[in-house]
Amino acid sequence: MVSTTASRARFVAILATLALVTGLAAAGIPPAGAAGTATGKTGAQPKGQGLGSKAALAQTTCDKALGRTNLVNVGTGPFCVNPWKDGANNGGATASGVTKDEVKVVVYIPTAADLAAQRQRGGSGPINQVTGAFGSWQDNFRDFDTVYQYAIKTFGSYQTWGRHPVYEYVEASGSDEAAQRADALAVIAKKPFIVIDAYDQGLGAPVFESEIAKAKIIVNGAAATSLTQADLSKQAPYRWATQSDSTASLFLVSSFLSTVSGGKAQYAGDTSLQGKTRVFGLVTPQTGVDVDLLKADFKKDGVTAPVVEVTYDATNTASFDEVAKTNIAKMQSAGVTSVILIATQTMIKSMMAAATSNNFKPEWLETGYQFSDYDGYVRTWDQDQASHAFGIGVLNPLVTNASATTGNFQWYWGTKQGVISSTGSGWFAFIYNAIQYAGPTLTVANVQKGLFSVPAVGGASDGTVTFQTGYGRTVGLPYDEYFGLGTDVEMIWYNPNITGGANAVASAVGKGKWMYLNNGKRFSFGSFPKGAKFFDLTSSVDQVPLSSTYIGGVAPGANPCGASCPVTTGG
Repeated sequence: MVSTTASRARFVAILATLALVTGLAAAGIPPAGAAGTATGKTGAQPKGQGLGSKAALAQTTCDKALGRTNLVNVGTGPFCVNPWKDGANNGGATASGVTKDEVKVVVYIPTAADLAAQRQRGGSGPINQVTGAFGSWQDNFRDFDTVYQYAIKTFGSYQTWGRHPVYEYVEASGSDEAAQRADALAVIAKKPFIVIDAYDQGLGAPVFESEIAKAKIIVNGAAATSLTQADLSKQAPYRWATQSDSTASLFLVSSFLSTVSGGKAQYAGDTSLQGKTRVFGLVTPQTGVDVDLLKADFKKDGVTAPVVEVTYDATNTASFDEVAKTNIAKMQSAGVTSVILIATQTMIKSMMAAATSNNFKPEWLETGYQFSDYDGYVRTWDQDQASHAFGIGVLNPLVTNASATTGNFQWYWGTKQGVISSTGSGWFAFIYNAIQYAGPTLTVANVQKGLFSVPAVGGASDGTVTFQTGYGRTVGLPYDEYFGLGTDVEMIWYNPNITGGANAVASAVGKGKWMYLNNGKRFSFGSFPKGAKFFDLTSSVDQVPLSSTYIGGVAPGANPCGASCPVTTGG
């Protein structure tokens, strides 16, 4: 499913905050411990990479028990790969933008005015931790790269085969299609190996990214999530993103619905509906969701087909209330008992209000679309209607004592120095993982092969309450994955009577919270249990301990940054 416009931009910072809280880098290999039982299969390694080899595990920089290097904590860096001797032959200029010493990375950034407008819509951008004021992307990338280079030199956290990234910046000339095409030509002329689209953290620059990919250059940006899987595959292996996979969510929705399809609508607000076999109604935006694929999944998974399908124009929020009235009337007259909500949180709000006006009280099946499972959103919905909402969510429950977890950036800089950003951890994890796992011969083909060879980790892969991440077929999809998130979810229901911090932002205290079954356990394709007990306080939680974000519930030992780090020296 595709996230669009301001709603998604507003939530990027919230999602990134949650990622840090759970010890998860937004892309690449998150620092959540050793790999567990992945939901898919890894591919072959590039020549010379040596992930898990005897030589890799024998290094003093490798934690042998976890098979990973040290970073913020022991064994929370990337998986160990072969050692490399200084001065060894890495092939030199193996690709455009690559020399024996450097990897050129071009960062596409907004103008100051564009960045200000994005912040007005709810985006964040870089923040100067010294002053608390807004910072620049140039300073943010400089400070993030300082962290990674320090970790490499001090702890051997990453293997870059004798090379290091160098960064150039191209400022956008405008946001329209013509400007994006012209900017892409300017970037292509610089002959980079990797391009980071930092124009808009939440939305990206779609035309720009597409043109970069057409030039056969790797580009990582949020605009990739607006593509269907068919369109994305045409631009493989050049399009990547740290955001959620839109298509994977359709598989997850169908897989979950297969566990409740055919049952009684026992959670409906209207007692006359509770004894009836579930009759589904489906609401989706007019564009951005592959409804045909979803219905094909329904058929494959044995989900009863919706008796009515309604849509809305996601770009015309002013029409939501009237459209909701029409759509609710259609569902009510069709005998719907259970509404499948592939809808923005604002449309859900309008639909629940319309349902109340019509004295229609169905089950509301939450899907986590556009992070509608954020506690702060559901608190604004009709609370009587929302109290009959259940399903699956993208966001993790609130993690207690989350302050004990520190991201890579603040592990080095602390909280009073450096220019930080919410998406920086994802972009840098992608850059350095791409270089490491490609092996000595750095090419686009080896980046793809290398990332596809690394086991999926987190969430459904290892039983932790973190997001599952993995590329290629490692997360169990029937197609190659190029996104950092979106391949597992948890089972939830809404409780309007509990007060506390929001699931993604602990400081957002309010009444009403999503409750999580199975202690927040995350599920992937085909793994949802049948007979789940929703609306049962005895088997649900609204928060989880920090230990649940680590494999086996045991936090790895600390790996102090060192006496020379700014976090230690204070300057």
